[in-house]
Amino acid sequence: MTQQELELPKGWVETSVNDICEKSQYGWTTSSEKNGNLKLLRTTDITSGQIDWNTVPFCKDEPEDVEKYLLNDGDIVISRAGSVGFSCLVKKPKRSVFASYLIRFKPLIDTQFFAYFLKSPFYWKEISEKSSGIALANVNATKLNQIPLLLPPLNEQKRIVSKIEELFSKIDSAKQSLEHTKLQLEQYRFSLLKSLFEGKEWKKIKIGDHLNFQYGKGLPKKDRKQGNIPVYGSSGIVGYHNKALVETPSLIVGRKGSAGSVHLVDQPFWPI
Repeated sequence: MTQQELELPKGWVETSVNDICEKSQYGWTTSSEKNGNLKLLRTTDITSGQIDWNTVPFCKDEPEDVEKYLLNDGDIVISRAGSVGFSCLVKKPKRSVFASYLIRFKPLIDTQFFAYFLKSPFYWKEISEKSSGIALANVNATKLNQIPLLLPPLNEQKRIVSKIEELFSKIDSAKQSLEHTKLQLEQYRFSLLKSLFEGKEWKKIKIGDHLNFQYGKGLPKKDRKQGNIPVYGSSGIVGYHNKALVETPSLIVGRKGSAGSVHLVDQPFWPI
């Protein structure tokens, strides 16, 4: 990526992670414990994008210079092994340090803008290139610091962050609306079926008195011949054959495996 390849907007500059953060830092090396006094943030605690401090374990051994490793509000940690490249913006942390497979960055630009950059396709392309060709995928601080980015002025950074969060909010609202609509449709479907099959003037009957139930007939794969006649099992179509066992429209009810499943078939088929 060069300015010759891309004409930058006024005020934008081509830079790198190293130039927009304080000196990066590796985490503290120790194992974790269920109980203790000092939390230990690990790679597995950040892969979801949010930190659940209730599940973060404690340090088995605490560093002598705890202040050196203490996490602060606004820190960004990036995984260098395992889930390579995953990042998380630390917000209002509990008293904690970060583990050795994490690298801490302290942005000198808008923190949220940098956090969003670390979710971008361009960033992930860089991570893929820098960790490829290695038996055990990993990146180090040097490689992470070399990642380039296009940096707008501070007020533009804030505007971009505001726009991203506005769009994310709309996506979340749309998702909630779709989930609500889906729930309403399911409730309507249930109510409709309930009203249809609980009619006041209706009488109870046995299905067997009105339908002719018959077992299917076994047809092993080795005995099937090439054709376009579907072979049905309890779960649905399981293959094809050149001959039908049933020619008329029918209902198939699963009795093993997907017991109780129902399939309406309106073409010649072979039930097994």
